[in-house]
Amino acid sequence: MNRTRRNRTARRICPRVLAALGGGLAAASAAAQAPAIIDLSVLPGGTASYANAVSADGSAVAGVSGSAAGDRAFRWTAAGGLENLGVLPGGLFSHGNGISADGRVVAGTSGSSLGNRAFRWTAGGGIQVLDPLPGWTTSSGSCISADGLTVGGGSGGSSVGDIDAVRWISGAEAQAVFLHFNTGGPFPSLTTGTAAAISNDGSVLAVNLRTVPWDGKPGFGAYRWTPSGMEFVGGSFASAVSADGAAMAGHTLVGYSWEYQYSAFRWTATGGTQDLGSLSASGASVARAISGDGRVVVGADAYTAFLWTSALGIVDLNTYLPSVGVDLTGWVLTDARGLNADGSVIVGNGYLNGQARGWLVTIPAPLTCYANCDRSTAAPALNVQDFACFLSRFASGDSYTNCDHSTTAPVLDALDFTCFLNTFAGGCS
Repeated sequence: MNRTRRNRTARRICPRVLAALGGGLAAASAAAQAPAIIDLSVLPGGTASYANAVSADGSAVAGVSGSAAGDRAFRWTAAGGLENLGVLPGGLFSHGNGISADGRVVAGTSGSSLGNRAFRWTAGGGIQVLDPLPGWTTSSGSCISADGLTVGGGSGGSSVGDIDAVRWISGAEAQAVFLHFNTGGPFPSLTTGTAAAISNDGSVLAVNLRTVPWDGKPGFGAYRWTPSGMEFVGGSFASAVSADGAAMAGHTLVGYSWEYQYSAFRWTATGGTQDLGSLSASGASVARAISGDGRVVVGADAYTAFLWTSALGIVDLNTYLPSVGVDLTGWVLTDARGLNADGSVIVGNGYLNGQARGWLVTIPAPLTCYANCDRSTAAPALNVQDFACFLSRFASGDSYTNCDHSTTAPVLDALDFTCFLNTFAGGCS
């Protein structure tokens, strides 16, 4: 894009944008939250815990903890601490993998007398089995919709690698996302698959499929599934989907030396696949979760937890969190695995004084808010300086200012200012 054209466009728009702000700057700001990290602790008799998912409001966590009886799925709340969700009859373990928007329903996998089974847990009904597809022998639960009524996961067969992506709808039988290779179906070259994440309304699934390419060697693909069909999103593995299903995150296999090497990606329906990079040249980044609004991604890079936003890029949470006031004394954060709706609450795993622990950290929402261009935390976090910041970064061609995620030239144009104004008006709540 011509630099002069960008500058002239910016100069024409800026006065109108500032005039449109009027006296509404304070109204667009959000109250800052106190930065803090919480040790989720362990169940009685356990020595380690692991967090896998957090509710949309950040009030509840699902995961797994050791206990005197073995690994048990848990639900954590600030008021009640860890709650043991138990196991299915005959089972020796359970894992909590997904949690509803209000934190009242958990999905996961438990052993049972019949083999591994997906489950859906509620406070009133306890742990309830989600059966495999007809003719299959096992099932596993990975994720759950916002209302807690739809669960995504997999259904396995008797052979290693025989897995179909599945969703269970409350009150209905399990539905196969695609038909297994041996029974035909719309994707005859796809052999196995699992559903890794689900949108708020349960209509969009992030699905991982194992494929058989032309050379006969197994490959992998990340797909976006809706009732109308399957769409390849360009990565090797999908792990997360935004609330509306329009954004996904995962990782792509990029090489192999003595072990597999990956690079995290973020995909949007309008912008396609974006490589999020790594913390170091030798890193292997894996995206684990995306915020409900699709603007924040977290994961792990060579056993180091990371955070990504378009403003920050990819940052090490072990160094970034202390810079915004979070005391990490005794902590080493190795993996970030869950995000709430606006990205201000992160859950993950690491070590506290050498002991494996799940954690929850709350950071000021403005620090992950797209409209807070200058990353300020003093009230009002959103103010005229953010427009000056956006104007400066637009003039330099910074990709951060591609607010509307357009891919056609010119990528940076007047529509990005309209997008930024609308995002600013929405605040950082």
